[in-house]
Amino acid sequence: MAQGKQTPRQKMINLMYLVFIAMLAMQIDQEIVRSFYDTQVSLSETLSLTNSKNEVFEKNLAEKAQNSPDDQVSYQNYLELKGYSDDLVNDINRIKNTMVTQSGFKFNEENFDYNSLNNAEHSTKLFFQGGDENKPSGEAKSLINKINALRGFIIQKFEGDEKFSTVVSRAKQNLITEYPQKKNGKSWLMHKFYNQPLVAALSNLEILATEVRNIQSDALSIYLQGKSIIADPNSTLITQTPTTSPPMTSNSSHTEDFTQQKTQDYTATITSGTVLYQGFPNPVNIDGATSSTSISATGATVSGGGGKWTVTPGPVDEVTLTVGGKSTKYMVKKLPPVVATVRGKSAVAMPASSIKNQTVSVDMPGFVYPVSFTVTGFKVKVPGKPTAFVSGNSLSEVGHLFTNLRAGDKVTILDIEVTATGMGNSIPKTPSNVTINVSN
Repeated sequence: MAQGKQTPRQKMINLMYLVFIAMLAMQIDQEIVRSFYDTQVSLSETLSLTNSKNEVFEKNLAEKAQNSPDDQVSYQNYLELKGYSDDLVNDINRIKNTMVTQSGFKFNEENFDYNSLNNAEHSTKLFFQGGDENKPSGEAKSLINKINALRGFIIQKFEGDEKFSTVVSRAKQNLITEYPQKKNGKSWLMHKFYNQPLVAALSNLEILATEVRNIQSDALSIYLQGKSIIADPNSTLITQTPTTSPPMTSNSSHTEDFTQQKTQDYTATITSGTVLYQGFPNPVNIDGATSSTSISATGATVSGGGGKWTVTPGPVDEVTLTVGGKSTKYMVKKLPPVVATVRGKSAVAMPASSIKNQTVSVDMPGFVYPVSFTVTGFKVKVPGKPTAFVSGNSLSEVGHLFTNLRAGDKVTILDIEVTATGMGNSIPKTPSNVTINVSN
């Protein structure tokens, strides 16, 4: 900047320059936060894929354990590993949910919540008593204890077994709670969570959870190495290669490539792969079935016949489906959430004058079956006015509520009532709320 006495014009130029630099720094900071969040989402997707793969091979190992003493020992060892892993990952998920809830962060593509993701207060308070870097909180101690328990189990169970050397090495290197030497004078806990923005703390936890599941995957691969298996990576149905009469299999395009055998007696075809949805009448077609073919299920009700049945699981984690004397286990998932939207989004921004022209829609994203919803009514909450009930799906009949709204106000659509087609007797859950942010 110029030295000595400055003219008012020069002072104004300097001030504008400083403001420009500050705005540029803020924009860069926001882009970094957004990129970090995108990385966090990518990590979550990777973790989900790893979980799905592990579920496939877990069932494969369980199937083999029924026929081989050696595989029974392997399966029991794996279940112990899984127990420690689940304990840690469940704790990680609980901590993540707590931080997100306390921060108030809600994803909104149009008005991205940079402030919550960039706020380091919530991770610091959660992991350190009173924000004191020298006083780990109960949450921090719980996480550390579970990491140490998993690492200790792996070392105790597998160290010395050459086949598991990479698993042990990976656990020693990545399942740690303290560094051999402090990083920049910081302990592991401080480095990961003290004064760390929410998005960084979430990513650190996601990385840890992914590493846990990858170690599980390594162990499963070792246990199944050299064994004849049938596994469709996109499904959870696992069957053992038959030595006499072949069992029921999924409609996997990989089946014949792996088994190199002739057609199975029965082939169960399920639109959703081999996942059954809880409380939903899942269509199941049995190729090769005759009028005398029997089908039964544990943990579910069955109806239909002639090769076409519906299987409706109760509140269970898996269902055993038996056709013609051959049994196969299917994983049961809860139905996806019912999502309400305006203009295709659960949170949307628009001028107050446009709100009355909108309609409320409901969908179940990611669901493979042809289900449709009709909105029959909902409530509307506008700042400073009583909550109003709307019959139908249009906001036009309460257009008067939006006339005096200003930029920054929020309209909430809640208690949405729907009817569903294609869900049998299943009752859809109440859809999520919709938020309309009033813009200029």
